[in-house]
Amino acid sequence: MILEISLNSVFEEDTNPIDGLKIIPKIEERKISLSRASKKMLSMLRGENPKIKSRKGEINKIKKALIGLKKGYEKTKKTKLKEKMNEMKKQIDILETEINNIMKEQALDRWSELNEKEKQELIQEENQKIIALEEKNSTAVFTYLLAETVGEKKFTNSDIELLNEFKSHLDSPFQMLHDLANLKKFEQTKEKKVKLRYLDKAKHLCSALRFADSKICCFTSSNYTMRVGHDTENKEWVASIVKDPLSFIYEIEDIKSDNQQKHNIGFVFGSFGIDESNKNKGLTVMLNGVYLSTANDTKSVMSIINAIEESLSKKIKASKQIIANRYGGATTFTKEYSNESIESHRLRALDNGIGKPETKIYDDLNIQPNQKKQKTDKQVWWKKTN
Repeated sequence: MILEISLNSVFEEDTNPIDGLKIIPKIEERKISLSRASKKMLSMLRGENPKIKSRKGEINKIKKALIGLKKGYEKTKKTKLKEKMNEMKKQIDILETEINNIMKEQALDRWSELNEKEKQELIQEENQKIIALEEKNSTAVFTYLLAETVGEKKFTNSDIELLNEFKSHLDSPFQMLHDLANLKKFEQTKEKKVKLRYLDKAKHLCSALRFADSKICCFTSSNYTMRVGHDTENKEWVASIVKDPLSFIYEIEDIKSDNQQKHNIGFVFGSFGIDESNKNKGLTVMLNGVYLSTANDTKSVMSIINAIEESLSKKIKASKQIIANRYGGATTFTKEYSNESIESHRLRALDNGIGKPETKIYDDLNIQPNQKKQKTDKQVWWKKTN
C-alpha cells in the first residue's frame, strides 16, 4: 500500500500520521510494475473517448459559426439569420445530450465504433504515451493505483474525466513533496541567488507559452487539455495571458556561470486593476502567486515579490500590490500584508469574441475581469505600495 491506511483509520478515527516524504519512494517502487499493467486500463486513464471527442469538435465548430452569425444578425436583423442561429443552437443541444448519454456508458465500451485494428492501434498509441508519462510523474502513478484498486469495470466515462481532473489537482502537492525531498538531500548553507526576468512576450513567444512548465500546476503544458474553469481548456487561459497586453509574466531563473545553461525554477504572472476600496482609487498590480520548484518558503517568496514591488509596482505608482495565496503558490506572508477583503476592478484588454470586453478568467486570484464589485477573498493578500 502507498498510504498504509486501514479501515480503522477511516471509520474509527484510529489515525496514523502519514509521512509525505515516504510516499515518493514507495511510488517509485511501484513504477517497475507499470509495464505489465493492462493496456486498456492505461488507455482509459489517459485517452479521450473518440465518440465524445468528435461531438465536442462539432460543438466547437458550430459555436464559432454562431459568433459570425450573431454579428451579422445584430447588424441586419434578418429573420433568416435568426432562424439559422436557432437551428444551430438545437444542434448543440442534441450533441450535448448525446455526450451526456455517452458519459454514462461503461468506459470499456468507448471504442465500440472502431474496428479491431483501429482499436488496437489507438490502445497501443495511448499505452506508449502513458508508460512514458508514468516513468517520471508520481501523480499519474498514484491515480493509476487508485483506479486499479477500485476496478476498471466500475468506471464510467464520467468517472474517468473526474479522475483526470483529480490527477491535475494532485500535481502540485506531489511536486511539493519532491521539492521537500530535494531540499533534504541538497540543503545549502548559503543563500541561493536567482534572476527575476520580465518576459518579453513578443520576442520570446515559446517561453511565454511554456512559462508554467518549471513548476507543475494547471497551466503546465501536460495539463493543457484539462477543463477546470468556465468549461474551457487550460491552454486557452495560457494563450489569453500571452495575448492580453495588460497581462505580464516573470520567469525565475537560477544563476549559472557563463558556460552553463540556465534553468527556469519558477514563475509569476499577473495583470493590473483599479483600486475600488477607497475614493482615491489608483492602480493595482495583481499577482497570481509565486510558483517555485524549490518550495515556497516565506523568505524566498517575499524576496521575489519585494523585487516586483520595487521594479514594477512602485515605478508605475500603483496604490496596492495584490497577490494570490493558494494551490502551488501558497506561502506565509509577512506582517505588512493583509488578507482583509478589498474591492478591485480587474483590467483585461481582450475581446470576448462578439465585440465586448472579456469578463471571464481562471487563475488563483479568483477575480473576474472587467466586472464591477469584484472582491478579494481570504486567500488573496495585499499591501499598500504608495
